[in-house]
Amino acid sequence: MADFGHVKHKVNGTERAMASEAVTLEGVSRKYSCRLALDHICLEVRQGEILVVMGKSGAGKSTLLRLIAGLEPADTGRILLAGQDATHLPPHRRGVAMVRQRAALFPDRTVARQLRNSASNARLIERLQLAELLPRRCETLSGGEQQRVSLAQALGSQPVVCLLDEPAASLDTPQRESIQNWIREIQREFSTTLLYVTHDPIEAQRVADRVAVLDGGKLIQVGTPAEVYAEPANSLVADLFSVPKLNWLRGTVTQTEDQSWLALGNQRWQIPPGVWPQGDVRLGVRPQAVEIVTNDGKTTNIAGHVADVRRVGSDWILQIKTQDLGADNPEIISCSRAAHVPQAGETIRITFSPDRLLGFCPATGRALSKLTGEKIHSGTI
Repeated sequence: MADFGHVKHKVNGTERAMASEAVTLEGVSRKYSCRLALDHICLEVRQGEILVVMGKSGAGKSTLLRLIAGLEPADTGRILLAGQDATHLPPHRRGVAMVRQRAALFPDRTVARQLRNSASNARLIERLQLAELLPRRCETLSGGEQQRVSLAQALGSQPVVCLLDEPAASLDTPQRESIQNWIREIQREFSTTLLYVTHDPIEAQRVADRVAVLDGGKLIQVGTPAEVYAEPANSLVADLFSVPKLNWLRGTVTQTEDQSWLALGNQRWQIPPGVWPQGDVRLGVRPQAVEIVTNDGKTTNIAGHVADVRRVGSDWILQIKTQDLGADNPEIISCSRAAHVPQAGETIRITFSPDRLLGFCPATGRALSKLTGEKIHSGTI
């Protein structure tokens, strides 16, 4: 067996140099009774990257990991590990390790015995600061300590890919952030390939090199966290990657021969012609883009009434009632880090730039082109 961190791994008992893709899924499907859990998934996990799989409950995230690990069979398609077809290999011959939401350790074993069969565990024990835990029984460890032992055990087996199924979900916030930092640091040091499942967008953006979004068993989008955040493929992806949740607004696009206008209540913006089709449009605006106007230098006609103010960490979350955005849009949320914000009951003015709007087809949820490039003019109706 090669030294830990080198790009050679055992698949089907044979030591193989790692291909540029650690995992390749070719049209992989999985069906339970009459429910299609995974629908012809085509995905590549690059060697040495952290690919985070996101999606709502029931999207197929955990099923995807179970198929790669060989715990369930694929109904269609192929699964390649380090370039070798592993579709029909049993789990113990795939060279895959797995860390679950709750650590799978023998409670009566000491940490030293739990890690005894993991190759190159000395480096991992040092890196994960486990030396002081070696004489302790696993059942006496905290949740965070148990997950660190699970990581050392999984990574010490020198896997083709390490599958992490929401490894921090059951931990409290400090432990969760610590585990995420450990995972990122160890991956960078050892160039380990990780496939990491979570439903938390903050966690995804903190640890991922790339993100894959599943919905209803279908692969919707793959990209870097920045790409997926800035240009979501549809309204579901946009909602998943917004904290706080997006403000959803209903607007209307009208067109003349050479002009296009976007209307929201009594607000109207001239937009580049032909970018959005005429008719209704579903709009997403992130709370961070909704600004409170504090001086007369910025023109706006959106008046609002502050219904509620909450402090969440370093952010102020303002719930604002307004009539200026139309009957379909009676409320909008603003997220601010200003030192002072209006209080509940105050009347304020707000603004947001149209080029920060995300546009979607109301019928399909498909993303429309971004309003960028040409100058956007504002006005009132």
